[in-house]
Amino acid sequence: MPAAPDVRRFADLDALSRAAADDLAAVAAEAVAARGRVPHRAVGGSTPRRLFQILVERGADALPWRQLQLWWATSAPCPPTTPIPTTAWRASH
Repeated sequence: MPAAPDVRRFADLDALSRAAADDLAAVAAEAVAARGRVPHRAVGGSTPRRLFQILVERGADALPWRQLQLWWATSAPCPPTTPIPTTAWRASH
């Protein structure tokens, strides 16, 4: 039987984003220890933007960047020039 989902509630987007950054750092450390790399698919849009900002604020030690295999993904069928999808936001940062 699968484990029960870990349901958590947060006061606001900042609290959620900080918890997500903590969780990502913990999972990344486990992945590096187990496999020597961290495969991660980053989604776009405005929802994860605060998470990315927090990781930048935390500095170079926030994640094991050299072991990170990052794929940008979006579910929005938009051209890269649209201001909403990952490709446009990523290109501006």
